Amino acid sequence: MKHILILSAVLFPTDLCAQELHTFSNGEVADADKVNENFFVLREEISATGSCSAEQSGRDVLITCPDGTSGVLTQDPSSKYNYLEQTPTDNGEVLTRFYAFEEYSYDGVLDDQGGFSGRDTNVNALGSFTGFFKITRLDAPHTKESDYLCPNGEAPTPQASRIDWSWRSTSGALHFTSETPNAGRYKCEQYPSGVGFFGVYEGRGLGDLSCITKAVYYGLGYGAETHGYDISWQTDLGYIDMETAVFKPETNGLPGTNYVEITAPEGCIPSK
Repeated sequence: MKHILILSAVLFPTDLCAQELHTFSNGEVADADKVNENFFVLREEISATGSCSAEQSGRDVLITCPDGTSGVLTQDPSSKYNYLEQTPTDNGEVLTRFYAFEEYSYDGVLDDQGGFSGRDTNVNALGSFTGFFKITRLDAPHTKESDYLCPNGEAPTPQASRIDWSWRSTSGALHFTSETPNAGRYKCEQYPSGVGFFGVYEGRGLGDLSCITKAVYYGLGYGAETHGYDISWQTDLGYIDMETAVFKPETNGLPGTNYVEITAPEGCIPSK
């Protein structure tokens, strides 16, 4: 069942939800017990109207109405996004490739060493995550070459900086870094100063994602031209010392945008 049904007061009597539902704020990790309580109340009260039936299916509630319409109440916003690829590998594992960001925003601040750190929220085909990132300035550029080219086909230039980046869900986490032998931060010279930082970051899973054999993030950081984010901060506005940004989903799929590739045993990453 692929369509998400958005339930509103138009569909049900105004006293349908006499029991007050729990509410959550953007960026907040929802408590699973409270979400399940919301679903239970909705399921019971939808069924009580006699017009539509509601059935629990895992973390979702399936709604079926006499006129043939149906839908899903889901507590997982990542369910509406699909992987770009999920194929077997030669060594018997499965490669899963997806956009790193479908919905993404962050707040970050510069430090007095020229670094940058902050917190973010992210929804992609793998799940919903909250995270923390830290970009640290180094004394000299690293010497690692990238296997990935800039959008204009040129090799990116190694940069004097590193990144550590965590993605956390309620049941598992991913941690990426630029400090492994095959990873690093780079600059695409085709872009003006301040944009076009390119990254290849390798990671490992924790918790429910600890079965991951290999995880690689690659793509542009801020991006440039039509790539990247709507960003609040500008270098010529000295009174703004915090940067807030929201990813532009329409940039997904363009050259140099953000992807994640995960290699893992069959069954580690849910199929879609």
